[in-house]
Amino acid sequence: LDAGWRGSRIIGVHGPAHLSYAAVARILTEVSGKPVSAVRISIDDFRKAMAGYGLPDFLVGLLAEMYQAVGEGRMDPAEPRSAETTTATTLAQWAKAVLVPAVEQARAAAA
Repeated sequence: LDAGWRGSRIIGVHGPAHLSYAAVARILTEVSGKPVSAVRISIDDFRKAMAGYGLPDFLVGLLAEMYQAVGEGRMDPAEPRSAETTTATTLAQWAKAVLVPAVEQARAAAA
């Protein structure tokens, strides 16, 4: 929050609990009032989707490798959970305060 600070630092940010994809979808559905579901797609469909968004081939390959590693349980979090990386803010709290207002603002701007 110090505007005078210069440099860079990477730090993981974890909510107060580990959540499954199904739990995230349930929470976002409850907060937004819109149906949200977690859908696992094949690695081929993932590659097609990323290419369809215009990503270059090298990036499609890197993201596909990461997507596959997460699905196979080979991806460790970059930052382990610790007191320094854990926030008391829940996904529901963040979604109510940040996500839903941002979506509503984007809808209003598009209208």
